Amino acid sequence: MNRLAKYGLLTVFVAVVANTLVRMITLSVSTVPVGFWPLGWGAVLGSTVLTTGGATIVYGGITRYSKRPNRMFTIVAMVVLLLSFGSFVAPPSVLAAAPTSVLAALAMMHVIVAVVSVGVLTRAADNAETPKSTKNTPT
Repeated sequence: MNRLAKYGLLTVFVAVVANTLVRMITLSVSTVPVGFWPLGWGAVLGSTVLTTGGATIVYGGITRYSKRPNRMFTIVAMVVLLLSFGSFVAPPSVLAAAPTSVLAALAMMHVIVAVVSVGVLTRAADNAETPKSTKNTPT
């Protein structure tokens, strides 16, 4: 559990840094509508922390019950990512007013969270314990 918590914090940190960079670049190169809250600090940081924290909890649950937790978590993360794109296919009114470049940045933030979560969390189990050899070795 301690190892998962460390990897979970690393996941949150890396995703927050990456999404902060995407936000800053987007605001500097795109015309963002006035009052567009999805690119506000609270929305970007809050949603990134919540989704990566949730991914950590889900990964922890999967590792308890799955024989192949990394594969299962990767599948779950990709399904959740695809479902998250629903807000771009049928956008709510707040997203409908945004230019395509801003929507692309928001979609990139979704991808970042998924890729970082899979990339970091699946390493939590990889190095947890070195398998012991079943061979008898001469001493």
